[in-house]
Amino acid sequence: MTISGSFLGGGMYDPQENRMLARMVTAMLDQGTERRDKMEIREMLASVGAAISFACGTHWVRFAATCLKQDMGMVVGLLAEQLREPAFKSADLDIVKQRVLAFLEQEKEDTGTQAKIKLSQMLYAPEHPNYIPDDTVRAKHVRAVTPADLKEYHASNLGLGTMTVVAVGDVDAQVVSSAVTKAFGGWRTSPLALRTVGPTRSEAAAATEYIPMTEKTSVDVIVGQPVGIDVNHPDRYPLGIATKILGEDFSGRLMTTVRDEQGLTYAVYSGISGIQRGITGHWFTWGTFAPTLLKKGEQAVLEQVRRWTEDGVTNAEVAERKENIIGSYKVGLATTGGLADAILTAIEEGRSKEYLDEFPKIIAAITPEQVNEAVKKYIDPERFVLVAAGSIDKNGKPL
Repeated sequence: MTISGSFLGGGMYDPQENRMLARMVTAMLDQGTERRDKMEIREMLASVGAAISFACGTHWVRFAATCLKQDMGMVVGLLAEQLREPAFKSADLDIVKQRVLAFLEQEKEDTGTQAKIKLSQMLYAPEHPNYIPDDTVRAKHVRAVTPADLKEYHASNLGLGTMTVVAVGDVDAQVVSSAVTKAFGGWRTSPLALRTVGPTRSEAAAATEYIPMTEKTSVDVIVGQPVGIDVNHPDRYPLGIATKILGEDFSGRLMTTVRDEQGLTYAVYSGISGIQRGITGHWFTWGTFAPTLLKKGEQAVLEQVRRWTEDGVTNAEVAERKENIIGSYKVGLATTGGLADAILTAIEEGRSKEYLDEFPKIIAAITPEQVNEAVKKYIDPERFVLVAAGSIDKNGKPL
């Protein structure tokens, strides 16, 4: 069986002076409790073939567990112990810090990550949850975290009140409910409430920035602009279909033209990022090119995007993409983990579990006219922000 759940307490609730605190709290949840050290916990889980994991998102701290039916009580109890009684030992914190700092050092050398970070800074204000601080800033915040900081954040923010638990598999609802109530009963109620975020820097004019990074074999290019809608906006679906037609996979326009016909890149795609419940995001197109092909690559991508915005998409493209979306969605529900995640995501977005049955109908009902209207409404090539990072100078010329 699979158990998934979440509660408010993610990165959105970080204090401005440390944008890594919630992530560090979450990273420490599997490092031992006040009753057991991390090795004892791992041995207990391994002995029954179970697993528990934690993840920090924007709004939510998520947890997940897989186990056999007969071990559910023990696993839920251990999960609650990790969430309610983390030890936050200095020695374990030092190890987690080194791991996170090593990851941030790797990010500094990754052209795609650096382009993504800069794009976020050009599209969003620093207080927006989609704004990504520089690696050096985040590293400084990681180093500054103390066990006392972790304990304060945990005690002040984590708790019941917004917690959802989903169990999928050979489950008895009453048995699971009793185990969860027993394990979490008496835990404090979190004071956190769901937050919404105002507009992004949607008024920003078009801009281009090149980030020199020496000795890189390729240049990552991201073109983007704010779209001003959140995950519950009705235009999310037609704009999403249009974006998938432009460049979700090998059948997208970008791959068939810029890659297959022109041979300028190995990979190029388009997507919508950062839209969540009450949080607006942005549309983007990404590609990777050899430094000597950067300018040609940029022109080829922008040409396809302009054709997409001016000429629209065809009825056949919409029909095919809708069929793919619905098919992939149903396949994703075929596993206990996929179904649990879909239910949890729907609840986090403020929907009922009936949404799982409604989603295919919503997609099937979208018309080509709605898709093309969404592109015209939200995508304006004259307002694109372009960022490229790699072995190029400040003008985009190869080093």
